[in-house]
Amino acid sequence: MTGTGGSAGQTPDASAGGTGGSAGQTPDASAGGAGTSNGGASNGGSGLGGAGGDLTDGGGGQGADAGDGSAIGELGAPCDKNGALACAGHAQKLQLVCSGGVWTTMGACINELLCDTTPGPSAGSCQQPAAECAGTVPGAAFCQGGDRKVCGPDLTTVLSDPCPDQTVCTNGECLACVPLKAEAGLPPLDLYVLLDRSGSMTGAGWEAASGAIKAFVQEPASTGLSVALSYFPHKGGQTSDLQCSGALYVTPVVLWQLLPQGASGIASSIDATLPEGTTPTQDVANGGLLGAKQRKISFPEHEVNAVFISDGEPCCGDCPVEDAAGIGKIAGAYLAGTPSIRSHAISVHASAQEVMSEIANKGGGLHFPVAASQPAILQALQQIRATAAQCTFSVPGGSLDPNKVSVALQQSGGTPTALTRVNDETQCAGNDWYFVSGSVVLCSLPCSVMRGDPGAKVQISVDTCP
Repeated sequence: MTGTGGSAGQTPDASAGGTGGSAGQTPDASAGGAGTSNGGASNGGSGLGGAGGDLTDGGGGQGADAGDGSAIGELGAPCDKNGALACAGHAQKLQLVCSGGVWTTMGACINELLCDTTPGPSAGSCQQPAAECAGTVPGAAFCQGGDRKVCGPDLTTVLSDPCPDQTVCTNGECLACVPLKAEAGLPPLDLYVLLDRSGSMTGAGWEAASGAIKAFVQEPASTGLSVALSYFPHKGGQTSDLQCSGALYVTPVVLWQLLPQGASGIASSIDATLPEGTTPTQDVANGGLLGAKQRKISFPEHEVNAVFISDGEPCCGDCPVEDAAGIGKIAGAYLAGTPSIRSHAISVHASAQEVMSEIANKGGGLHFPVAASQPAILQALQQIRATAAQCTFSVPGGSLDPNKVSVALQQSGGTPTALTRVNDETQCAGNDWYFVSGSVVLCSLPCSVMRGDPGAKVQISVDTCP
């Protein structure tokens, strides 16, 4: 039994096998009407568009699966319009043509091409699948930028399906935005101590410096610190080579020791060492800073600093560079390098102040022009320990948008306190932080709190919503 499409504005016949309504009308609800989005389509008959309709306006799909308004037919099933083209289904290769009132094959699309079921001029033609949809299935979803996209019924089109607010597209799904969070304390601190043992250190200078180092590594406050120790000159005025490349100082005489366990080994080495020789400062600067850099490479989460302790200027013709400015350039190069190494310097005598000052200033560290006094040198080492660790923290996820980052500071046993973002260090006035190249840097006040509280943590949160 075959029904016919009604005229515009009227409900078509509901009999089996009815045809799609003309443009603007409701198609027949029986199993078999066919039509485009303009004319509607029913499920499964073989009819074409009703009066006034065709494949582009009011006509529509073909065949048993034409209920979605697509140009689809079934091989061997009846069809009404000779010459009409259709496909054997969505995302299929088989092309059909209506011939003698029956859907017959006209071949399959070659290579990766797929038959297009879209009503209109392209119906039944072979089309290139969208690049994002090749090898998938109709309805497959994916993310493009921050948008959710869906492959069309024939894989030849990509449809937009935006995610609702407060969600983000992840692996083709709209998921609630979950902030990225990280918590960290100050990084472990490593100090490579480079101690002058030249002949001029004999007596008060050596006793003060060596005694201060032994007291420092045995202090409870140094627990958790790692210390390495070398002496210069290495042995009786020996240098690495004619260029003072520093090869003798890259590996410490006393290898890296975690305190307090390693304190006794450091003290024993000092007790077995006596001053002698000249002052090859270029040699120890080249090698000591390279050794500190290698430590940093091996332990990137650590803060690694070098500490130079000397009583005099470079001498005596052992190295090509013996002026303060030239030695300072070496320290500056390591500060500017990757990873960056900071240098501190302690002058045990006035004659060492110029070169020690250059090492510290160019190396980004602290300079202490102290006398040959154990308490003064110990105090200098304590201040380096208290301030060397940098309050710089990586942002989880590597976000480069400071507006999406929030920071809080939690002291031992306390609740987190939100910190305020400022533009840069010059605007620091209280519990503030600023953003530098993808890192959070605490201003001096919250940083000093962290340095004074081993249990303090900084909490960083990143908003992941677009």
